[in-house]
Amino acid sequence: MVLGLGMAATLLALLVAAPAARERPSAASRSGSDSTRDSEGIPATSEPSLSGVETGGTLSPQAVTMPSNRPVAAVEPAPDFLTDERLPAVLNLLLGQTNPVRAELGLNLTRRWAESDGPAAASWAEHLSGRPFQGEALRQAALGWARTDLAAASAWAKGLPEIIDRRPALLSLAYEASRTEPLAALELAQALPSTPERDELLIHAVRQWASLDPSAEARWMLTVPDRDLRQRLVSAVAVATAEQDGTGAATTVATWLASGPEQQRAAVAVAQRWAQTSPQEAAAWVTSFPDTSTQAAAVQNIVTAWAVQDSETAGAWVRAQPEGRLRELGLESYAQATGRREGASTGPRSASLP
Repeated sequence: MVLGLGMAATLLALLVAAPAARERPSAASRSGSDSTRDSEGIPATSEPSLSGVETGGTLSPQAVTMPSNRPVAAVEPAPDFLTDERLPAVLNLLLGQTNPVRAELGLNLTRRWAESDGPAAASWAEHLSGRPFQGEALRQAALGWARTDLAAASAWAKGLPEIIDRRPALLSLAYEASRTEPLAALELAQALPSTPERDELLIHAVRQWASLDPSAEARWMLTVPDRDLRQRLVSAVAVATAEQDGTGAATTVATWLASGPEQQRAAVAVAQRWAQTSPQEAAAWVTSFPDTSTQAAAVQNIVTAWAVQDSETAGAWVRAQPEGRLRELGLESYAQATGRREGASTGPRSASLP
């Protein structure tokens, strides 16, 4: 098996030898360390040994010979330390440790193993029933295998027996897939039970898909049967695309979102994003809003962003608004934005419209 595990094996060897090295201080340092421990009130501790591993997960002092009469830095792992037969037992031991360094090494080894031999790593993780670290093992096996064969890893995760909690594997696979294959991520998400975690995954994948193929994403999104989830997905896509296509995002908010809190939140967020690239168009859009807190929040966000980009044009737009609440909010936001910006270099001072 070629895992690129030379460094991992070395780290593992160091972790094996470190407890022994700490337990056998030199004669010259023993009295000093003992007195320091006593004075600082540090209790002596012992750590589980990693002296050797045999097939089947049993420990044997003869399985791996680690020199004990040399400094830790000089320890060299046996060439066959991490063979195919020994690796599962090594992982069982590492992942069962309370030592975070050893546990992290176990997770890294699991992922690297899956990158090299996905079916073997996945099978090992699948048969860890009852072990508290099975969820993390499934997650790392799925991630490693997905990097070489996403389709096979997905089929394995979706086909896990019902007695196994497959959510860690499915969630990890879906987030990994969403970077390049968002549709595959959505298919994996649909295999999950309806939970807030699943819904956040769907929103994330839909945002990714919207940046790659917005028309296909929109068609899929409208087939989602759960109305509340569908509204959240539409909102997420509108906000995600607002900087690239503000007009389209605004149309989505007005057309596909029902009146209510979700539409209001989306409108404010779209206006804020749109203002980064086309503040005048975003401002024109929000002037058509009813005179509500939604319009107020949108105007404040737009004027703030616009004043930083082009204070003269932003000020002219605010002055051109008819007397009323919108103009007052614009003046206030403009003054705050330009005051903060100018004050950063010249000290606090009041700002007035040009």
